[in-house]
Amino acid sequence: MGTFASYYFTDDVPTKAHRVPRFDDGALINDDASVSIFAQKAKVIGASSRRYMDQNESHAVHSYVLQNCPEIEPFREAFINTTGSTSDCDTMLQKHFPLWFYHHVQNDMTDHPRWVRALSGFPSPYVTTYQTLNINGYKFNTVARSEDRTTSNCGVMVKCTSYDGSTLEYYGLIQEIIQLEYQDYKVIVFKCEWFEPSNRGTRVHAQYKIVDVNIQYRLRTVDCYILASQADQVVYVSYPSAKKRVNRWFSVIQCMPRAFVEKDGEGDSNDEEEPSQEFQENEPGISFQIELDFPELQRNDGHSSQLLTSTTPVYMDDALDGAYDNEPVDDKDNQDYEGNAQVTYDDDD
Repeated sequence: MGTFASYYFTDDVPTKAHRVPRFDDGALINDDASVSIFAQKAKVIGASSRRYMDQNESHAVHSYVLQNCPEIEPFREAFINTTGSTSDCDTMLQKHFPLWFYHHVQNDMTDHPRWVRALSGFPSPYVTTYQTLNINGYKFNTVARSEDRTTSNCGVMVKCTSYDGSTLEYYGLIQEIIQLEYQDYKVIVFKCEWFEPSNRGTRVHAQYKIVDVNIQYRLRTVDCYILASQADQVVYVSYPSAKKRVNRWFSVIQCMPRAFVEKDGEGDSNDEEEPSQEFQENEPGISFQIELDFPELQRNDGHSSQLLTSTTPVYMDDALDGAYDNEPVDDKDNQDYEGNAQVTYDDDD
């Protein structure tokens, strides 16, 4: 009765139905959420620290933020038009667009929105770092935080799209959780160490689509940042082996966000969501009648016997009780993975 009555309370009243989930993403980190990169909903956990970014690091992270803000796409197109070349646009945008964007906004007489002027300037060289962050239904930890723990939350995967439209998946480990400051606006990014995306560092099984990464090969690049809102969480699992030598190939297992249930056909815009209904106890179940039309059966003593042609109403709740008790198990479904679908690769260590 108390649970039923709690649905009449306002959302600010702490009840079982309105309680904060275990992994809460928190609230918006900015008051102005009209721009995608400033609309991050995240919750930092634990102590924080401040450090200084040098010029190269500041340029690298600022360049990534600008390239992943769809609201300034007109400025990027204007920059590409001024260069007079469409070849290697990604490199041109990474190296020269941040400074061009700054001068273009500052010298332009157009009354740009406040967030445009804030974003055109470089972020503050003093940043705040954290060890744990809740975002997108995930709990992320840095590598240092995950050491000597039974759970690992530092694995990350991101899908990147280049200027020509090609996509590539990167797998890595979170080294730092950094909060940038553009005047009054804040952006949270991950500084990651990426595994080599080439064939020697990442491979995909042709039949089973299993992704493996070689932990020996790391990507050497200054472009090691991603927006925290872009990250998906993964776990790297080693293959069991009886060999004495270390197997450097680890299988990638993608994690599902908290409170996310994958359903068939999810993502189909034509599917309409059915309205949810609260469970009410003591409601009558679904009843049905079974009509059977069987001929008379002849007994050995010469008397005939008629089978029952109808039944009393059967409630679905009672009919399902014990429906799966003592159900036979197919041994084929319990065969070992190595014996049933063994994955083999060319040993290129």
